[in-house]
Amino acid sequence: MLIARASWQARPNLIGFAYCRRSWCHRLIVDFVAVHPHVVGQLHGCIRGIGTGLFNGLIQIADRLGIEMIWGEATVNSAPFYEKILGAEVVFDQFHIQGEAMAYCRRELGRIHRPRP
Repeated sequence: MLIARASWQARPNLIGFAYCRRSWCHRLIVDFVAVHPHVVGQLHGCIRGIGTGLFNGLIQIADRLGIEMIWGEATVNSAPFYEKILGAEVVFDQFHIQGEAMAYCRRELGRIHRPRP
C-alpha cells in the first residue's frame, strides 16, 4: 500500500492511498486508488496531483521489481483520470500499463521531477 500524507497540515493529513499486489504471474495489480474527498477538486490549489503521484510511485515499484505490466479496473468516475495519466484515448472498465503506456508514464514521471529553472 502506498500512502500519501500531507505532513505540513493537520487535516486532512492522510490525503491518498493506493492498494496494490503482485500477481502470481509477476504483474502489479492495482486494487484501489483513493484521494481524500476534501482534497479532490480543491479550488485553492494548495494540494494537487495526489493520484498522479501515487501512480508514479506504482511505476517506480514496478521498475524496481522488474514488473513489466500494471493493470487494474476503472469506474465511470475514474476512467478519465486513467486516460489522462496513461495518455490513452479511452479507458472503459480495465486498464493495462505496459510497453508504450509504461514508457509514457516514465517520461511523465521524469518531466514532473525535473527541476524547474
